[in-house]
Amino acid sequence: MAAASAPATPYPSVDPALGVLHLETEPVALPEPLAIRYVGTAPQLSGPPDLVPAGKPVFLDRAVAPGSVRLEANGHMCVGSAQILAGVEADMIVDPGQLGCTLTLRYDHPVGSIHHPITGAIFGAVVFQGSTVVLQHLDPGSTQPPIEVVAGPTGIEPMEIPLGRYKVTATLRGELLKSVEYDYGPGSDAVLDLMALPPSTPRTCGTYDAATCEAFINAALAYAQWVSPDDVVKAAAIVPTDVEDCGNGIQAPLIDVHFDLAPDGGLIVTVGHLGSGRLVACTY
Repeated sequence: MAAASAPATPYPSVDPALGVLHLETEPVALPEPLAIRYVGTAPQLSGPPDLVPAGKPVFLDRAVAPGSVRLEANGHMCVGSAQILAGVEADMIVDPGQLGCTLTLRYDHPVGSIHHPITGAIFGAVVFQGSTVVLQHLDPGSTQPPIEVVAGPTGIEPMEIPLGRYKVTATLRGELLKSVEYDYGPGSDAVLDLMALPPSTPRTCGTYDAATCEAFINAALAYAQWVSPDDVVKAAAIVPTDVEDCGNGIQAPLIDVHFDLAPDGGLIVTVGHLGSGRLVACTY
């Protein structure tokens, strides 16, 4: 099975102690020339401004030391900043704007896991650390080998994959967590929620049937809002809740999910439902 390959990067031999700042614009073509200066403590940020002519996009890369970076565009400070980490590329959108410049984060990812310009789709996943995620291309006639990635402490960071429909399967220690299908077409970038407990993890469901019990647990785990991907869950239990009001449009709290975490610890997540009946974690 093929491992996920690292696409080309503007800095193929970047010092691992540095990070990469990548800048693009929305809209793509500038209505007027733009002079960009970098404000920060990294020595790589000194020097003359980067000049981008009118009618062209901003498409800039700098390898810089870790730290906070702000931009000055045509003499005006942009709202927002980029946080640079070693070995990480921060893909930032700079919008000169008529009302003032803004700088916003699009993705941060390991250097080289996304190349520019992006020709595929961006995949990421929230899933327990150590999980193996396999993406199997489903399009008829495809000869693309499966992509296999092992999740780190924050799940799977954004990475570029070829366009197409995929079956995405997550396993942990050989046990199935989740399997979903997703169409990564143009503009369909997505970070998938693959948080789930392995079948061997003990569950105490009380009076609830197995399907309802699992729905409560999955709602409490969803997108790692409360249970971190680097947590090790030893057991889960469904118990009555004392919470009377979740707020935030959630009609009513339903139950508490007690997670027993290794090596020592625990977490209680209250699950309620929206008006549609969809289960959501509302407090803990």
